[in-house]
Amino acid sequence: MNIRKLGLVFCVLGLEVFSSCFVGSNSNNNNNSNQKLVASSDATISTTSTVKGVVLGEDGLGTPVTELNGDLVASSGSATLTTVQAQDITNATSFITLFTPANSEATVRVVHYLNGELSDIPSDADYEDHEPYNGTDALSDGDSFIVRVTSQDTTTVRYYRVVVTVLSNVATLTSATHITVSAGGTTNETITNVRDATSKATFLASLTKVDTNEVWNDTNISDPVLTNDTLVVTSQDATRTVTYTITVNAALNLRDAGPAGGIIFYVNPTYNYATDDWKYLEAAPNDVLSGSAPFWGCAETNIPGVYGVVVGTGKQNTLNILAGCSEVGAAAIATTGDLYSNGYSDWFLPSQAELNKIYVNMRSGLDENSVVYFSGGYGFSDCGDWQDNYWSSTEKDANFAYYQFFEAGHTSGYGINFDAKMNTFRVRPVRSF
Repeated sequence: MNIRKLGLVFCVLGLEVFSSCFVGSNSNNNNNSNQKLVASSDATISTTSTVKGVVLGEDGLGTPVTELNGDLVASSGSATLTTVQAQDITNATSFITLFTPANSEATVRVVHYLNGELSDIPSDADYEDHEPYNGTDALSDGDSFIVRVTSQDTTTVRYYRVVVTVLSNVATLTSATHITVSAGGTTNETITNVRDATSKATFLASLTKVDTNEVWNDTNISDPVLTNDTLVVTSQDATRTVTYTITVNAALNLRDAGPAGGIIFYVNPTYNYATDDWKYLEAAPNDVLSGSAPFWGCAETNIPGVYGVVVGTGKQNTLNILAGCSEVGAAAIATTGDLYSNGYSDWFLPSQAELNKIYVNMRSGLDENSVVYFSGGYGFSDCGDWQDNYWSSTEKDANFAYYQFFEAGHTSGYGINFDAKMNTFRVRPVRSF
């Protein structure tokens, strides 16, 4: 008896002599014919899925949920794109959007919601009503995808939400001051009209980021700022860098033209760029003409905080007058007159000492530096004629305020004149910068 027949005998007898009672190819064929295919219940997305070419990974996909409800928001993933990636509509090469199921037999449906379109998690009906994402639409910051995966055996459904963040490619500046920032759209721009001896901190504070996420490199800016210093601005997505080259204005002297169209009548000799907010005082080119000469205003009223006499107090005096006196007197006219030029509107009524500086450096003919600057006439030729009496912003008491007598070229007593607030004198506004 051969071995095959012997084995068959033992099988019939129930004796386990061999590991299988079927030996050879006939046994294998019978096993294969008895195997059954089982459909998968896997409804997950592969971490290699992409949005505009950006691989999501586990964090980007977030955590799936089994139905459309608020849990989907808390478990959202995210995709961070550059502007170039977000705006691409090719869905080709390195810009492919593809949500790939972990099991190739699972069914995937992707819906794209615009920023603001999805105020709440959509209902099942709303989700079905939306057209599936075609892969080519451009994306905006705050857009989102809701992805539904249905397993091969249809027993399992998972929802994923991926929120899109688009990094800005803006790298530009603006200024609300009279600093001029070019906007040529190139990688090399300019910042001009910067006041001489401007501190680095003041200069930077005068600039505004067009996009709050852009990055500034100010290591090449001196303190105080100098001509040919540079400020380098890089966009949030690091795809654009703009270098701004700075030009600082030349220093001004007495009787030079000021930026507002007036004349420089005082240069602060102790100016410190790091601590002082102004270096120059500029007088308006002409008196404010608003009908007849104005009265000072608010007779029989003590206005708090308007007793400043020295140089540098006129601006605060004026602010306090405006706050404490509703009448349209000298201070109101100085700040709302029709003389403004070059876009400046920061004029104020000078203090008594500031008004006297105007007289000394622009009317008397011999300035505080003993320089003779004209002879004869009514005043410095480039700043209008100085006539009669001019109000200051300095109050003496409830009924009187100080003024300067220009026509005769002197002041009486201790260098100070005062008169009743109800009297009418001229107004010459000034500004500091």
